[in-house]
Amino acid sequence: ARHRLMFDAKPWFHHSPVPPVLDLLRAAVWENRVCRLDYRRADGIAKGYRIKPYALVAKVDTWYLVADTTRGMRVFRLQRIQDLKLTDDVFHRDPNFDLQRFWEAWCKRFEADPGNRFIVELWLTPAGKALLLEHYGAWHAAALERFDDARPRCRVTIDFEREDIALKAFFELGGEASVIRPRAFGTTLARRAGAVLAAANA
Repeated sequence: ARHRLMFDAKPWFHHSPVPPVLDLLRAAVWENRVCRLDYRRADGIAKGYRIKPYALVAKVDTWYLVADTTRGMRVFRLQRIQDLKLTDDVFHRDPNFDLQRFWEAWCKRFEADPGNRFIVELWLTPAGKALLLEHYGAWHAAALERFDDARPRCRVTIDFEREDIALKAFFELGGEASVIRPRAFGTTLARRAGAVLAAANA
């Protein structure tokens, strides 16, 4: 079982919606069922895949699928799966597959080159630093290692990967962070905040 399902550390009181394909994939993983999936990559390109689902991994609050494809083992984010169909075909697992070893190696490669970047320079308070580490684990630890907790706020640069992730993080931080640049992101954040405020006062 440890080579089919693994849970990574998840922060307390921080929940995301369960991907709708999760139950189908659980069945596919346990039954060794070949699947067809439509997937939208991070760059927006949609592709179809015929896969052999090996394992599901929960990384903090995000689910991933580890699957064998015509181009070898790949990792898919469940939230980007547009459609999933189980076939009647059954596959034989590689008896040498080690989920823990594969996942650790994949994470190292991903952290070295995540492919997508959304860099934000910001002023951050010590309380904001604590919130980032609590909500996102060690993802931003390297960017915050020089943070001076004795100062009321520090200038830091963080790669949030995508704008939507950065927006979510800033709303969680509240008044503990402010945008320096990119200015366009600050404008977007202010517009979203204004919409939330208008809806609250409607």
